[in-house]
Parts: sequence; C-alpha cells; structure tokens
Amino acid sequence: MKILIVEDEAPLARTLQTVLQGGGYDTCVCPDAEQAYDALQAQKVDLILLDRMLPAMDGVSLAKLLRNQGVHTPILFLTALGEVEQRIAGLDAGGDDYLTKPFHNGELLARVRALIRRSEHASPQYTVGNVTFDEASMQLSGPSGSMPVTGKLCALAELMFQKADQVVTRREIFAAVWGLGAEAEEAVIDNYIYFLRRALRRVGADVQVLTIHGTGYRLAAP
Repeated sequence: MKILIVEDEAPLARTLQTVLQGGGYDTCVCPDAEQAYDALQAQKVDLILLDRMLPAMDGVSLAKLLRNQGVHTPILFLTALGEVEQRIAGLDAGGDDYLTKPFHNGELLARVRALIRRSEHASPQYTVGNVTFDEASMQLSGPSGSMPVTGKLCALAELMFQKADQVVTRREIFAAVWGLGAEAEEAVIDNYIYFLRRALRRVGADVQVLTIHGTGYRLAAP
C-alpha cells in the first residue's frame, strides 16, 4: 500500500513519513499541489494525505481538481483549521475524512486503515483512457467534469467499460440492457449508443464507441 503525503512543512512531512512507514506503508512526499498532481499521473497510490494549506494551489482546490478528473483515491485532509466550516469545505471538495493538527499518531493510522479498508470494498470503477465509469454513483467522469448515467444508459456504459477494447455484439448489448425476452426493437440500441457517445463527449473523454459494421461496437482507447 502506497500513500502520497502532500505537506509543505518539511519537519511534519518527515514525521508523517516515519509514522506511516512504521505502520507498514510505502510513502511518497510532495511539498505542493503541482508536484502532487504530477506524481499522481506517474504512479498509483492507495491514499492521499493532503494538507489543506499549501503554497499556490491549496488542498481543497487540488481535491476538487482530482475529483473532477475522475480520480477516486481516498483523501484524508490534515489541517490546523478546526472550524466546522473548514471541515465541511474539505469534505464537499471530495475529501473522505479530516484530521485536525495536532493529532495522535495512533488515530492517524486508524483513520488511514479505515479509509483504505472502505475503498477496497467499494463498487467497481472502470477507467478507459481519461474517463472513468463509477458503478456505485452511476457517473462518468473525465477532464471536463462528471455527469450521471442512469437506467438503461448506465447498464450500457457498464457493459462497454467492462469489455473495453473488445467487440461487443448487438445481441450481447440487447441481452445485457433489455433482456432477450424484451419487446423492444433491436434498433433501440442505436439510440442508446448515440446517448453514450454524447455523454462521453460532454465529460471530455478521449475514448470512442466505434461501430464494427455487421457485428456491434467497441469502446476504444486512443
């Protein structure tokens, strides 16, 4: 398990690193939001330990940016700001938990374990190219934001993301979304493929639903 520590105060960053490594976690330290963003593009982490007050872009703004781009890694905010309004702002920005400085090392480790445990039991998320489909929230998320996909469109999105880069036949789609015994015309598939393509464009996706003539469709990454 790897934890990204985003903390501009070097002594505190070293302390956090020591505590977390003592708890059995690998760590990576970034002193500001820009370096943290770059680190998240280059490697997978299991949790982000994020200081709210950072130089230039603050922790709340970084959390919003990550969530808008479909990054669902758990975020634990650390802050000296204990006011309720500040905690609400962090959680509304996409934070999963909040710990006010000074804190007990044991509580820090307990909160880290809880967040990682919760994320391991979350509903599946499928990422293809720069877009993520979240089954639990029924949302598509990409560089331009997020949007809900419900009902049959959600079922179609789930099928196409599960089988990304594979050809999915029209019969497979009809069976998964409507059921083989449904009275709907098979031509309705074309309408929902159009709806899915439109949703992908709206979130700025770099993936496409390609038509495989005479067979079906394929969700293709660039």
